[in-house]
Amino acid sequence: GCSGALPGGKMLDINPSKGTYDVVRFNHRAGRDEDPMMEVLASGYHREAINFQPLFVNEDELIFYDRQTGGFSTYYLDPQLPTRSDPIQPSEPILFGKLQGLHEQLIYIGHNTIMDYDPLFGRYWLYEYDR
Repeated sequence: GCSGALPGGKMLDINPSKGTYDVVRFNHRAGRDEDPMMEVLASGYHREAINFQPLFVNEDELIFYDRQTGGFSTYYLDPQLPTRSDPIQPSEPILFGKLQGLHEQLIYIGHNTIMDYDPLFGRYWLYEYDR
């Protein structure tokens, strides 16, 4: 996921085999010869990063979800970056549960709206994310 706020957005780079991640400052306007990954702002470990897909929601929230089971958990992303502490807070989810009927991919499209996309049939569903 990526947010495009200046002076560079944030991108979550996850290693799902280990559950480790980096939050990287990302230059979405980088030129052809520039590395868009500007700097690592924080690093950490989160157990959901092993089995769940991440979804950035706005600048400060992160949802981990499992499309097979519908399980999800929501966390805040500390906006005070860079930091040496784990930026995904709190250690327990602020919200968790199960959603019925998830499809292939969840995409945050802005204005508290999440699109559930099924690329096999080209179908999609829009859901309001009430934070």
